[in-house]
Amino acid sequence: MFSKVVVVTLALLSFAEILLHLDDVRNHLPEPRPYYSDNVEKRLRALNNTIAEKGKIDLLFIGSSIVRTNFKPLFFDKKIYEKTGIPVVSFNGGLSDLSPDRVRLYFENFFLKHASPRIVLQGIRYPELKSSSEAEDYKRFRKGCIERAWFNQSLFGKLKVFAIENIQLLYYKGMLTAALQRFYSFNQSIIKIDTRGYNMQDGSNLSDAKRKSLVDAVESPYSDIIYVKNYHKGFSHLKRTIDICKKQGIDYVLVNVPEHGDKFLNAEGGKRLYDLYISELKKFANQESILLIDTTNSNPDSYRNDRDYSDYHHMSVAGAERFTKELASVISVYLLENGVVAKDFRRSCKS
Repeated sequence: MFSKVVVVTLALLSFAEILLHLDDVRNHLPEPRPYYSDNVEKRLRALNNTIAEKGKIDLLFIGSSIVRTNFKPLFFDKKIYEKTGIPVVSFNGGLSDLSPDRVRLYFENFFLKHASPRIVLQGIRYPELKSSSEAEDYKRFRKGCIERAWFNQSLFGKLKVFAIENIQLLYYKGMLTAALQRFYSFNQSIIKIDTRGYNMQDGSNLSDAKRKSLVDAVESPYSDIIYVKNYHKGFSHLKRTIDICKKQGIDYVLVNVPEHGDKFLNAEGGKRLYDLYISELKKFANQESILLIDTTNSNPDSYRNDRDYSDYHHMSVAGAERFTKELASVISVYLLENGVVAKDFRRSCKS
């Protein structure tokens, strides 16, 4: 009797495993939650679909939510092609709440497992660079089954990740619970991304009323009174990502993502703080022999139009297109000046 129960149980589990490998079945199920957020799974599906359609990822944008909302890959690719004739394929790998050390964690353990980009562009803003990893709360990230194993680089941890990623019953574990929690909490803030990982913040522009509520909450302007000159930890995390890229033969580009100019210009010493911040970025870029892109040209006032922002650091659609266009202009020159890269792009596109 016991053996029959075991056989039936194994048969049912095997049948369920087979079903979960079918796209038609998965497409009708709530998204699985093996990661800390279902937004990671959304990006994985979009990434795999892009690779299936295009056969490659040429440029990968990585960073926090400022990358997620401010870089528009489809628009970027269009502008690159208009300027160079090179049909590149870019993807937005921005994820919310990532400091530079977490960006490195996802880049190394997640994105590089699924894509082989030729160029990586990492977006950064002032508070992310100066934040200390010790002050960050890792609890929510450790809740993810896969992320929890990343922190444990033992053989057991690696085997656990392999099992979760390849056994669908483990991959979909907790899916129903997460779906019910979202339903009962009436959570309507589910992030919708396009086919290349981009999504706008909330569709609205920065207004006087919105500005007041943001300042009253957590978005007070920066001031050199709170300036912390030692960026050592922030740069050390960036360097780890750069070293990974060098080992993989990937070009690395550091991008200063412009916040609303009021963040620096509406407080005493704010402009001086911005100058020091940009100076530190330039010094670091020179030391690491990497390209630094600063579309503000050291002037925070150049990004001070309310129409370009949904809040003080997430851009509106118009702002994201403006920033992406300026970014594409710099990368176009970079591609054309670097003949080997440009030829490689053309060759890969023809093959």
